[in-house]
Amino acid sequence: MLEYSPSSSRAMLVIGLQLFWSFGGIFEYVLGMFIMPTYGWRLLTVLTSLPLFVIFIFMYYITESPRFYVASGQQEKAEDLLKKMALVNCSSLPPGKLVDT
Repeated sequence: MLEYSPSSSRAMLVIGLQLFWSFGGIFEYVLGMFIMPTYGWRLLTVLTSLPLFVIFIFMYYITESPRFYVASGQQEKAEDLLKKMALVNCSSLPPGKLVDT
C-alpha cells in the first residue's frame, strides 16, 4: 500500500495502520467480554476470523507492485500496471524506460 501512496502522506498512513492494530486489540477485548461469558470461546473464534475471509476474497483482485514486476524481469507487466494507474489518476507517465537498479 505504501508503494502506491505519495511520499508526503506515507507517515500518516503508517500511523493509521498502527492505530488499526490498537483499535483491533481493544475491539477483540470488548468482544470477548460480551461473547465469552454467554456463548463461549468457539463463537468468539468464529467472529474473530470473519474478517480473514473477506481478505481472502479481495486478495484475488490486488495486483503486485510495479517494483516487484521490474525486479522479477516482467517489464511489460510493470509498464501496463503503471499505465492503468496513470489512467485512474488522470495523469501521464514520464518518458523513459523502467530499469532494475
